[in-house]
Amino acid sequence: MPLQDLLPELLVSLLGSAECLSDLRAIASTSKRIYSVFEDEKAALIYRVLSNELGPVLSDALALSKTESLDASSPSYHQQVRNAVSMYAGYLSGQKSPSPRRLPLDYVLSLVNCYRIMKYLADVYIKSKLMLFQNEINPRSSSSPSLMASPSRTERLRVLRAFYRLQIIFNLYGNAESSSRREYNELDTECINYHLFGLWEPWELQQVSCVAAITQRLYVQFARIEDYFLRKEGTSRRVYFGLTALRNFIEKLRASHNAIWQTTLRETSNLEIATRVRGMFVNYKMEWFHCRHHEYRMKTFPHGKYSYPTLIHFDGDCVTSAPFAWVDAFDGQYALDFFASAASNGRADSQLMQLGIPMGLAWSRLGFVIWDAPRVTTLKRSSVLTEFATGWALGHTTGL
Repeated sequence: MPLQDLLPELLVSLLGSAECLSDLRAIASTSKRIYSVFEDEKAALIYRVLSNELGPVLSDALALSKTESLDASSPSYHQQVRNAVSMYAGYLSGQKSPSPRRLPLDYVLSLVNCYRIMKYLADVYIKSKLMLFQNEINPRSSSSPSLMASPSRTERLRVLRAFYRLQIIFNLYGNAESSSRREYNELDTECINYHLFGLWEPWELQQVSCVAAITQRLYVQFARIEDYFLRKEGTSRRVYFGLTALRNFIEKLRASHNAIWQTTLRETSNLEIATRVRGMFVNYKMEWFHCRHHEYRMKTFPHGKYSYPTLIHFDGDCVTSAPFAWVDAFDGQYALDFFASAASNGRADSQLMQLGIPMGLAWSRLGFVIWDAPRVTTLKRSSVLTEFATGWALGHTTGL
């Protein structure tokens, strides 16, 4: 039976099973009848296929949409945050997943638009890391397919999720359009640290720090642009705290000033410590993030989730489980605070410092917790990282 002659409900099922939005568009375009069925169920079908494409990251996409309208100047701001984070917890647990048929088309399309922005930045992140691996990491073997291989679906989803969560954090700390950031206070500790950060595992926070580090390095490179108007736009608060604006600025550079963009990407994709430029610098420890998580963190993290001490295991590469790099770095121990846990044993620390590479770069610059086990294993065999034996991150500041 020709595809277009199937019953409408079968066509809806077929369209909804597409793995990605481009496949959905291709199937819907095969005939007028199929396209008509698609139009009748457009919002629900797009949402279902987006959920197929995002997998577990859909929860973060939904949560981000709930933080876009928070008003940091409102007296009810902290209650708004509590409500948004409570909703987020429901998404992560699967208890508050919205019904596709009840979602307005405009809302679904906004989710798609946000996904495209995050995917674009994820592609920039991945390209930058592969450039770094190719140019500055030297595996013992001349052939390193696992190091330079195209990222797996799991790796891409980790990067995507980290960008979604970074924008959530930006949104919770005030509107990027405002002239000054909202002051941090003790209520933020309760609303953000205890509630939001308590939803994420320490290695998931480290993944957010990984993508945040590259946005900071891009920001510093934008400050080196000679053209005054481009430099002013690239170093604006709007670009720094808004991933949509960051994507748009990169697109502008690529379209009209590609040589500048290529230089920016190249200078971002190395192990050098970015120097102070026009009053700005990259701090690989993410000080703005660090003070909110580490100095004001809860005593047990995540709250009530584990009894201590506890062990974790690597159960295969999966977005929702501990990545190999984290389990390997702490030799199976559960690291309570990822910033405090960034200390290494003496040999690994000494080796990197001799090369002028701070220890924190193993996390933020190389993105250890982003990658699947084969890529991390190959990284550890490189001449730069030979001292990263199992348990390399254990030290007197592990927080265990």
